[in-house]
Amino acid sequence: MEQPAPEVTQERPSFEVNLQRLEEVVQLLETGELSLERALALLQEGMGLVRVLGGQLDEAESRIDQAIKGAGGTVLVPLAKEGP
Repeated sequence: MEQPAPEVTQERPSFEVNLQRLEEVVQLLETGELSLERALALLQEGMGLVRVLGGQLDEAESRIDQAIKGAGGTVLVPLAKEGP
């Protein structure tokens, strides 16, 4: 009798882990000693990490806003960003 496949639960990396990896990627790119292919791969990884980190920050901000609203507080509206 076949046993069911074990359930795979993948935890997404924490903000801190993603930020640390992004810092590593930037350091590697700044050395200037990479092949073009390696540099492009790292650039793509870094851009993906930037998107993930932005999403994690947005999620954290939303959770903070909800906590403040739930406590009867006032949520401040951020000022518009300057520039393009």
